[in-house]
Amino acid sequence: YALYTSSTAFNNLHIETDILWGGNIGSITIQEVTEKPAGFKITPSDGVGRDFYTGIKGGSVNRNDMALGDKSALGMFVFDGLSPTPAHNVAVGSKTLAALQHGDECTAIGTFALQGNEGSNNTAVGYSALKVCNKGQENTAMGYKAGTFVTTGYKNTFLGFWAGAGIRTGRENVDIGWKPNLEPSDRSFTTSVGSKAGLGVSIGDSNTFVGRNVANTVSETPTLNLSKTVSVGADSKPWGNNSVCLGFQSKVGLEGSFADYAISIGDNATSFSADSIAIGHVAVANGIGSISIGEGAQTTAGNNCISIGADSTSGADEGLALGKSANASG
Repeated sequence: YALYTSSTAFNNLHIETDILWGGNIGSITIQEVTEKPAGFKITPSDGVGRDFYTGIKGGSVNRNDMALGDKSALGMFVFDGLSPTPAHNVAVGSKTLAALQHGDECTAIGTFALQGNEGSNNTAVGYSALKVCNKGQENTAMGYKAGTFVTTGYKNTFLGFWAGAGIRTGRENVDIGWKPNLEPSDRSFTTSVGSKAGLGVSIGDSNTFVGRNVANTVSETPTLNLSKTVSVGADSKPWGNNSVCLGFQSKVGLEGSFADYAISIGDNATSFSADSIAIGHVAVANGIGSISIGEGAQTTAGNNCISIGADSTSGADEGLALGKSANASG
């Protein structure tokens, strides 16, 4: 079907269907709207779903609005008389863009996608994607319920099953990967890539999480306030502000005891204390300001102690163990 607009008035509209088309047209309505384009919708003749029928809505070439869905899709057709009127919006699916009155350049594909949207420049693809986003703008969500609880958040990018679903008002987040149903969280400037990545963080900003299950809590619910951390590697746990984890199951701090400004690099490397550094496979730094470098190197007690070398151990304040299997435990 085509929607024809012209500056020249016309009195008759002729619509034909292919003789092989299997449906029946119950009704066709030509509707005059504010800017006086011709809009139309088609409803089934059998009366099934009387309040939930399928139809097509279109606007003038100047507005370029189009909807395919039930009667509430692209709700901008219910004008409230205020300016400006919407333009360049596309809605495909039941109740897509149902609340839109003045937003521009939005695209919603999938049942309930952008249902509550009142903003502009949002894109949602997937069932209930950005469903309750009302004042948020410049969001992009693709996937089942991606960003479904975003309200006023803006400039977010979500890709995946439930991706970004916990975000409400956060901004400039990137969330890519499979997520389970999320409790509320309000992160901003955070990048999460991987299944369940960042799932344990409820509040914070400027974090980077890359890998499966990174920064996830035992309960798999967002309960922690964490900012300015970098964690890369499956199952790595950066429990400390301004901390760095690089490597499979690398850890900083404990879920209930943060170690700020700590660094862990290597498979299963762990820094338990603030300002500590552990570098190497299963290296452990335990003590404020302590440093362990080498496979199996560890500082076991005391502060500001150093172990350098495979299997070296330092366990006294300001102790130094230098070399393979060296021991400075006091």
